[in-house]
Formats: sequence, structure tokens, C-alpha cells
Amino acid sequence: MKTFPVGLVVEDRRCLVVGGDREAFDKSRRLLMAGARVTVVSPSVLPALEAVIRASEGRAHWEARAFVDADLEPRPCVVMCSVRDEALCVRLHARSIADGFLLCTIDQPRWCGFTNLAVAEVGEVVVALGSGGSAPGLLRRLRDDLVAGLGGSFPSFTRYISDVRAKATPEGRRDAVAEAISGLRLEITVHLPSQWRERWKALSPAGYESGVHALPPLHDEHDVG
Repeated sequence: MKTFPVGLVVEDRRCLVVGGDREAFDKSRRLLMAGARVTVVSPSVLPALEAVIRASEGRAHWEARAFVDADLEPRPCVVMCSVRDEALCVRLHARSIADGFLLCTIDQPRWCGFTNLAVAEVGEVVVALGSGGSAPGLLRRLRDDLVAGLGGSFPSFTRYISDVRAKATPEGRRDAVAEAISGLRLEITVHLPSQWRERWKALSPAGYESGVHALPPLHDEHDVG
């Protein structure tokens, strides 16, 4: 699935989370961090999710029951569904088209109006990686390794750059930031699992053939492992 990455503004907007599992916890927490008002609908929720709701100072609440269509009134801005129930996802998909809200059905991309990016905040920088819903586990690994590599003084450096930009005049902003980041360089080394090419070819010969011809040449010196 090809997607167009965006940063969605949800501050003070009503968002609905259907489910109470780990994915529901993560999406509820992220929505609240972005300033949304969140309703969680699920017969049960993880203790961590219940704690987040209690700590939200009234910006989130939990309906301890199964989803009903009335939960879509008033119309939410975003609906996240972590329940693996195709019939429910079909219903939500139809309503999302008719009513015009954004829908993500976790691990069921067929019914999604958008997919989630693997996101982490490092100082003032937001790291966000997407695969169109095809490789969420890979994205989590890449995100975690990128965040680990951007540790040390980097979060403080991002705040320094933010201050440089804020204090510069509009006319001199671009040059001020360019001077401040002069000398910054990111170096990445990729260590791929051994035998991955052979495993791919055995798993999907057609996919392997189309993939190796569609992509630029791979540099085997990075295939370490």
C-alpha cells in the first residue's frame, strides 16, 4: 500500500480507540500526547492503558463494553481499531467513507484509510518510518536503532538548533540554521542477517526476481551478519 506521510493535528479533537490491548495503549498514549480527546471502547483494557486514562485529567475516558455504532457520534476525527474482527472493520470502513473520518484498522490494511508510522521523539526531532503497513516489525527495529544512535548530546543539540531558529530574524533564519548545523554528519552502517538473499529466493522466487531487478544494486559490503 502506497501512502502519503503527514503529521496530523489532533489537538482538542475527539478521537476513538476501539480495543484495549497493547496497540490500543500505544495509540491512545500517542493521541493524548498530541493533545487529542480520546474515548476508548473495549470490554477490558490493559492496566497500563487504564492508568493512562486515569492520568489524562479528563481528556480520556473508557467505555467498558463492546463497540456500538453510536460511538461514532459525534463524529470523531480519527478512529483506531486494534480488534482483529473483519466484520467490525468492514463496518467501520463503510462509516469512515460515509462520515469522513480517518480510520486505521491495526494489522488489517485492507480497511485502513491510513497506516501508522513507527514514531519516536529525540529532543525536538520526530523520527517516523513507514512501510505502507507491510513491515511494522522491521520499522520498529529501525526506529529503535536510530533512536539509540541519536542519543548522547543529540537531544540537547536539537533544542539548541530550535533556539537558533527562534531567535534569528525571518530574513536570516535560513543562514543562521545552516551555520549552526555546519559540520553535522550522520553515519549509518547496516548489518543485514546472513543468508537473507537465499531465504528470500526460496520463500518467493517471483518476488525475489522482481525485487532485485527493480531496486538499485545492493552493496554487499553492508551485508554483515
